[in-house]
Amino acid sequence: MHRGTPRPKLTATAFYANYKDTCYLISNWHVFAARNPETNAFVEADGFEPDSVRAHVHTMPTYKLKNDAGDPLWPEHPRGQSYDIAALEVPKPEARVPGRFAISLDIFTETDSAIPLVMGMSLFVLGYPLEEDVSGSLPIWKQATLASEPTAAIAGKPCFLVDTASRPGMSGAPVLIRDINIIKLANGQFQAAGPTRFVGVYSERYVRDDVHLGRVWPETLVHEMLEAQIPARR
Repeated sequence: MHRGTPRPKLTATAFYANYKDTCYLISNWHVFAARNPETNAFVEADGFEPDSVRAHVHTMPTYKLKNDAGDPLWPEHPRGQSYDIAALEVPKPEARVPGRFAISLDIFTETDSAIPLVMGMSLFVLGYPLEEDVSGSLPIWKQATLASEPTAAIAGKPCFLVDTASRPGMSGAPVLIRDINIIKLANGQFQAAGPTRFVGVYSERYVRDDVHLGRVWPETLVHEMLEAQIPARR
């Protein structure tokens, strides 16, 4: 996250998603705004507010977060900023090149939504938990366990919890179910196959003693946000 400086002030995770022939960079409201979505307090003590975001893909594109009047360029959920998701419309990323990938996930047309969410099942949070560039622009697949009923509200909000030891840099990460099966091909080689489903956006972590939980905002809320296109408030 930037404000008129070449070096990022804050780092987090985001991902590309196609919806109705439009490409969005999806993350958390608190990532784009650098504010607490519940209290509206600044994330940084110095009151830092970003005006652009730089995506760590092969071309390192920078996208404006605000217009010249200082108004946010991204929509928020119709219920407001406490639903901690955001989507910034951006040009479609370039096709992959060797060693570098722009993560593009068509979350509403290419996933297998028939895979059910079941208590105790394994999920994957795709993000960047390490400050070191250990995997280039490729995310780390952090395993998590579904820790709350997916249809039960958490603190009055329609979200669910996952059990995983994550880090702040994972905010805005896509959460997936991946049903992996190893099959043997006719030529004798083995190949991984199976459906993948996008289930939500990772938001924040709860750490207390030895308990590590994270909040996930379900995919239905992302759909509602993109349909409504309500501009985020300043």
